[in-house]
Amino acid sequence: MFRGYPRVEGKPDKNIDFRRVPNLIVFLDKYATRLTTELIPNDIENLKEWQGGDIVVFDKPTPHMGIVSDKRNKEGVPYMIHNSSPYTVEGDHIIYWHENVSPIIRHYRFSE
Repeated sequence: MFRGYPRVEGKPDKNIDFRRVPNLIVFLDKYATRLTTELIPNDIENLKEWQGGDIVVFDKPTPHMGIVSDKRNKEGVPYMIHNSSPYTVEGDHIIYWHENVSPIIRHYRFSE
C-alpha cells in the first residue's frame, strides 16, 4: 500500500506525511490525469488546457503546489491559489513562479 511513496527521514509523522508534496505527486501520478506544463499567455488553445481546480506543482526551492483559479488576467492566464506564508493567497502569480522561481513540473486534473 505504501510502496512507492517517499519515506521521511527519522520518525514518520502520520499527521503530516501524507500532505508532503513528494507523496502527493506519487498519489496524483496514480489517480489524476497529467496535463501540459506549457503555459502560453494569449494562446487561446493552450489556455483552454488550464481550468479552475487543476493542480500545479513547482519543484523549487522545495516542492510547492498550487490550485488553478477560475479567475484570469487580461492575457487569459489563470490566477493561482497557494500558500504564500503566512496565509493562502489567490493572485496573478503562476507565470511569475513558472518563469522566476521554478518551472511547473506537473499539472493535474481529476476527471468527473
